Amino acid sequence: MDADKIRKLLVDVQDGKMQADEAFNRLRTLPYEDLGFAHLDLHRSLRTGLPEVVFCQNKTPEQAIAIFQRLAAHHDRVMGTRATPDLARRVLEAIPDAHFDTTSRLITISRTDLPAPAEKPYAMVVSAGTSDISVAEEAAATLEFNGDRVLRAYDVGVAGLHRLLDYLEQLLQRAGETSNVNRER
Repeated sequence: MDADKIRKLLVDVQDGKMQADEAFNRLRTLPYEDLGFAHLDLHRSLRTGLPEVVFCQNKTPEQAIAIFQRLAAHHDRVMGTRATPDLARRVLEAIPDAHFDTTSRLITISRTDLPAPAEKPYAMVVSAGTSDISVAEEAAATLEFNGDRVLRAYDVGVAGLHRLLDYLEQLLQRAGETSNVNRER
């Protein structure tokens, strides 16, 4: 449960839209909920600003679905990493507003957007070869999901600097945008 949801819950009680017992029942799972096979950290977004992320690798579809459903009941944004296409298909069948990206292998639920502020600097995700693209895209998409601005440079190689230098103009342009915004403050 994030800070906005807790505030709304308290305001609803204050305004008489919700009984105190109902609010108590919603809060009683803080800071975590025991699903028997997993302990979900529902309090993490209050401590860190980001909710718990589901590491999907080696989870059964039933486990992943249960975890996603419980996290989605408490958060507007939920992410799962390292999902197989089969697991993702099963999660999407159970949770229609979930999305799966085959390259990054991320399952996401986004009921609210986190637009990256224009003054925020860019992070650049770089991969040496095409075999690294899925891991690099997982990192890039995770950054974007959390409201960061991202530049990508994939398959730039390890054999020579020349392939990375193809991105120099893009880097300099983005660095100029950031420094101009910071100068205006």
